[in-house]
Amino acid sequence: MIPAMIQFHFVLGMTLCVVNHPIALHVLGTIRDKNTKPHEIRSSVDRIGSILMAKAFETLPTEDYQVETPLCETMQQRLCTRIIVAPILRAGLALLNSAINVCPEASIGYYGLQRNEETALPEFYYKKLPRTEGADVFVLDPMLATGGSSAYAIEDIISKNPRSVTLVTIVSAKPGIEYIQSRFPNVNIVTVAVDDKLNEKKFIVPGLGDFGDRYNGTQ
Repeated sequence: MIPAMIQFHFVLGMTLCVVNHPIALHVLGTIRDKNTKPHEIRSSVDRIGSILMAKAFETLPTEDYQVETPLCETMQQRLCTRIIVAPILRAGLALLNSAINVCPEASIGYYGLQRNEETALPEFYYKKLPRTEGADVFVLDPMLATGGSSAYAIEDIISKNPRSVTLVTIVSAKPGIEYIQSRFPNVNIVTVAVDDKLNEKKFIVPGLGDFGDRYNGTQ
């Protein structure tokens, strides 16, 4: 039986995991509040990020191995996969500390994306990944709005033949979820909140506002 704190939704073959942990929900309210100061947002994201990443890592494979305690030998489990966490710059960096605190064994990749003013499409200005083939890759992007930036990174990762890809977000908009599921039916999404819509400027409503600016104090 699935614990009450976790809800799974299966949509067109894709797993959407909405993490309804009471601490995560409490902290989300703090992050949403327009009066929350940048330093409070940063500490709140560290708290909510740890819960998110612990949940996202639950799908990682393990293998049995034997250890000797001070009293006897016993069987334990250890990770048996290569793990990569890949934040999308700059907002994705907010979840990086939580990811490597929960799983210091992970390697780190980075995606820098910007809008091409001629084509209006995203393009890489920076990309650096460890060897991805056969690895479990976790894309970190706190806000899933239209899904365009995340999709661009996910498409590049999938071309490198990973074992699995998971998108980790704090807030996801339904249009972004639908876009990712239509493009990548085998990609998992782990999020705390699913918001209904985007406004005319493509901000998530109710959302968090401009997450990068609020997190970094650059408003």
